[in-house]
Amino acid sequence: MTAVDRRPGTNPTRSSELFGGPLPGGGPETLTAALLRAAATDRRSAALTFLDGRGRHDMSYRALLEEASRILHGLRRYGAAAGDRVVIAAREPRNLVAVFWGATLGGLIPAPAPLAIADTVVDTLTGAAGRPWLLTDTRRAGERTLDLRELRQSPIDAEYHRADPAEPAALMRTAGTTGAPKTVVLCHRNVLGRAIGSIAVSGMTADSRTFNWMPLEHVSGLLMCHVRDVVLGCRQVHADRGWILDDPLRWLDVLNDHHIDTTWGTSTAFELLGDAASGLDGGWDLSRLRYVMNGGEPVRAGAVDRMLRALVPHGLKSWAVRPGWGSSETASGVVDEVLAEGSPAASPIDPHEILPVGRPHPGVSVRVVNASGAPVPSGRTGRLEVRGVPVATAYADPADLSPLTGDGWLRTGDIARVADGRLTVLGATVDLVRIPDGTLVHGRQIEAALGELPFVTAAGVLDQDGTLLLCYAPTSEVPAGSAALLRDFLLRRYGLSDVRPVRVNPSDLPRTGTGKLLRARLPELVGDGP
Repeated sequence: MTAVDRRPGTNPTRSSELFGGPLPGGGPETLTAALLRAAATDRRSAALTFLDGRGRHDMSYRALLEEASRILHGLRRYGAAAGDRVVIAAREPRNLVAVFWGATLGGLIPAPAPLAIADTVVDTLTGAAGRPWLLTDTRRAGERTLDLRELRQSPIDAEYHRADPAEPAALMRTAGTTGAPKTVVLCHRNVLGRAIGSIAVSGMTADSRTFNWMPLEHVSGLLMCHVRDVVLGCRQVHADRGWILDDPLRWLDVLNDHHIDTTWGTSTAFELLGDAASGLDGGWDLSRLRYVMNGGEPVRAGAVDRMLRALVPHGLKSWAVRPGWGSSETASGVVDEVLAEGSPAASPIDPHEILPVGRPHPGVSVRVVNASGAPVPSGRTGRLEVRGVPVATAYADPADLSPLTGDGWLRTGDIARVADGRLTVLGATVDLVRIPDGTLVHGRQIEAALGELPFVTAAGVLDQDGTLLLCYAPTSEVPAGSAALLRDFLLRRYGLSDVRPVRVNPSDLPRTGTGKLLRARLPELVGDGP
């Protein structure tokens, strides 16, 4: 695969601003148009497959449209109308997808949410526009709460709302890595612009076969994968996250059995898969893979290296791995990089090295600025900003200020640099620790180093104005004076002298649906210390 040159017209070795070029035209302008086009195909390979511990469920795009149309009829029967908000809390991923499209067809605004926090999301979205609907596939009572099992028995309603591309299309929660989670308002143009730009640089077609095992209430599972694949009308396979985590080798089984060419995962997931598959001969054929996006957290060379070492013997090509970056405010990934043969990931000098995520997709610009908002020179570290077609302009809660600068750039909260026309995202500001020599070190690097201590199974760190909060999960046998051992280790390795260790259980470390550590929430774990 040849990388697409999307550098700006200015000298890329001197500029900290990158432009991905114009967005290709000719795609659907609304989500309803995208689903109708996918449902009109008669290709047998165009379908959805859902996998979990109980088996598989297949659904054609035509069947998805029919089920969504029935749900739309049921919603309208209860009084739901265009512009209403619908919180979707589904135990079954295929149910979430059906409700998402049922709401979309009627001009309602879907807000996918994990089942465990559905009521919280409803309360958050209750305001001047009234209380949102809650649609779930579990039996529960409540005001404006509807049961999917009843709605899907409704007649078909084929009178679809005529949406404007600027109308809200989805309400997606941020991960909360830099503070309290927010709800992003994404319009049809945002969601489809991101999908079309991604398709343009990935080379995906209607013949692509994709696999996702991250939660569909997450922006990457729903918008980056599912909606993109509806735009293409291609085969898409989704698996339950817990089912994969119970046995990571199932990831490889699915890739092999379903002839997958496109998938994605976080660095943490890459490490998990690499460790599970290392040295095994499972008979997998991974030669079809041509697009393996690595995002959701800073892309670590060591994670990519561990996966490549385990999977290249099964046919995976290193150029298929595509480090990338995106956020809920950009409808997921809008930057990615093609790893060339012999890339640093093949034999990294430092496994904690953060790899470049590349160049922006068509319709997207990125820049790195200083604290005053002025672009910094190439190679200089600063604050990442992005603008373009996929970028949202507002949050659902009026109390949350616009994420945009006065000239329309999204403040991402990430630290990054541009060098040689490529972007490297080092992490969110909350992820970084300043050590005594003034260097900024990513928290993940310190956490990985702590793993060298035999009594530490997991850890999370947060720089609190010069004091390092260290939440660590110990083994069953903790040596006496563990806090002193931790302090001594961090003093010798990083020169950190002000450290507060706090013992926690591994399950207590707060994480996103994709497994990313929520460092901003670590202070909630603070008790009396070790």
